[in-house]
Amino acid sequence: MAAYNINLQELRTENEAAYHAFLEREPQRFCKAFVSTMPRSDMIDNNVSETFNGYIVKARAKHIIDMLETIRSELMERQHKNLHAMSGVTDKVCPKIRKKIEATKYASRMCVTKSTVGDVFQVSHEDDQFVVDLNSSTCTCRVWELTGLPCIHACSAIGFMKRDVADYVGDCNTIPAYIVAYQHALQPLNGRKMWPEATGNPIQPPPFRSMPGRPKKKRKRGHEEERRSATKLKRFGLQMTCQKCLQTGHNKRSCKNEPVEKPPKVTQFCLFLIQLNTHHQT
Repeated sequence: MAAYNINLQELRTENEAAYHAFLEREPQRFCKAFVSTMPRSDMIDNNVSETFNGYIVKARAKHIIDMLETIRSELMERQHKNLHAMSGVTDKVCPKIRKKIEATKYASRMCVTKSTVGDVFQVSHEDDQFVVDLNSSTCTCRVWELTGLPCIHACSAIGFMKRDVADYVGDCNTIPAYIVAYQHALQPLNGRKMWPEATGNPIQPPPFRSMPGRPKKKRKRGHEEERRSATKLKRFGLQMTCQKCLQTGHNKRSCKNEPVEKPPKVTQFCLFLIQLNTHHQT
């Protein structure tokens, strides 16, 4: 929260209008300074649903029954694959969590730790200072509480005590919790011919009406999102060369210089002749 207030005052000093516009968007809904520590996740974006949306993009083009059956089959196979991948792991935490821990441990070498009584430490990093409590698994930077993974200050304190960082990782990031999450997988089903018949009035599909144009498969992007084209490349960052005066910075359409004779193009056959002549001379 302290870093949030400092950055907020810097924004107000830089631009008063931007400061008020930021507050009007209710930062309590998206800033990490206000995120609850209960979910053990610091994600504030929508990447999980976007990833799942990209995972089922091919199935969405099918009929409703075929779409649901394709999604169910793919998720059933995915659950079995993930559960089988973790069955032979002997580590306490998941492999990706282990990589994050090792990277954090390496970054904690720049911290200076001073101990007190009761597994409470004062950790200095650059021009800042934090209090780490190993008993309650807390740090005043709030990263440990948000993610369930020890921050660089906590890793420095744990290393100071010659202990294993994996013992202080949240239960949701461990191998047993991962296996329990994938134990209740989707069950296989028979083919459509062996499905029980539904009772009641038959459900009729709505009248079909073909819409003009090609059906869209991509989601609608927001006004602040960047538009991407699958057929055109951006000109940003490209160095244009005029084909009239052979100078850079503009194209032939806007050129006002005198035309310059182009040098002859060297074809592959000419290069072969040059190399052959050089070889004979040597």
